Amino acid sequence: MKIRNSAMYLCSAVLLLSAQGVFAGDKNDKAKAEVAGADPVICKRQKVTGSHFKKKICMKKSQWLEQTRQSQRLMDEVTSPTGSNSG
Repeated sequence: MKIRNSAMYLCSAVLLLSAQGVFAGDKNDKAKAEVAGADPVICKRQKVTGSHFKKKICMKKSQWLEQTRQSQRLMDEVTSPTGSNSG
């Protein structure tokens, strides 16, 4: 059961990390972000598992950064030999 949970978390983290490199925006989106101020809204298109279509997800820059931190922390926990799921 621990291995199954670890695998599920690992897959989720990999999907989140792989989708972060995709920025779907045009010049208008970029201009809107600059006008928004210090915490602009950034929209990204992410692949949907089992589909050829991409889903547009918009969040503030701070939310994207927090999601990145959480994904990296999860990857560190899952891949570290001293993690809670080892043994």
